[in-house]
Amino acid sequence: MNSSVDPENLSEKIYAGTLGSTQPEGIPEEYTINYKTREDSLNAVEAGHADYGYGNAYSVAFYTLQNGYQNIITVPRGKDDRAYCFAVPSENKVLLSILNKSIDSIDERELQTLVLISTAKIDQKITLSMIISNYGLQVILLSSLIIAVLSVSIFRNLRDNKELKLQNERYQILSNISNEYMYEYYFEKNELNLSKNIIHLFENRKFMEESVAILKEALRTGDSTQSIYRIELPLSAENKVIFKSVSSFIRNSKGKVHSVIGKLIDVSEE
Repeated sequence: MNSSVDPENLSEKIYAGTLGSTQPEGIPEEYTINYKTREDSLNAVEAGHADYGYGNAYSVAFYTLQNGYQNIITVPRGKDDRAYCFAVPSENKVLLSILNKSIDSIDERELQTLVLISTAKIDQKITLSMIISNYGLQVILLSSLIIAVLSVSIFRNLRDNKELKLQNERYQILSNISNEYMYEYYFEKNELNLSKNIIHLFENRKFMEESVAILKEALRTGDSTQSIYRIELPLSAENKVIFKSVSSFIRNSKGKVHSVIGKLIDVSEE
């Protein structure tokens, strides 16, 4: 029965039975929940879905050891004689004879020993509560270590992002002051990012897209060793401006060019 139940007061308590078993005398059916197996009924009592149940000492001990029940207590109510038998194919009389002779050769003491040995050989289920109970300190220390590592990593990422943002703002300010326009081109994505201060130079989006295409083509097909060159970009229908491009190539671990970062300098008046 559940450890919270008073064994002397089982009236109006929920009885956990098993399907196909005989209803115990004195227990009303309205206070009975029948489960498919004895293990299911024990699980229900353990979880508090039912209050108590009946079972033989061997099955209760087996499932208690296997599942590590913490909320079940056992109260002996008596001992019933139980008879067990083996079913064999009717045509296999030799096997039946061997089984009968083997059983007859076992005395009561040996039989009880075999039962106890079989009951003790149980593959105990590993549950979360068992892990916490046996390795609670280790789990707490490991969890604390993981949380600490993640916290440090998050803090460093936030700090690096903040520093990167400050650097970008600094470069943007310097770009505005020096009449320079920053860009970054990614080869695999064929993606070109322009600084905000260059956008206002174009008369409309059409000319900006045309200039982006020209600069992409120059970066994609140009000599990867050439970092300074001149390029003409259309800002409007009547106005084409010559820029000097100064760039640096960023390579991956295999030495392949990953991206280009550079700046455009207006040299049309030179």
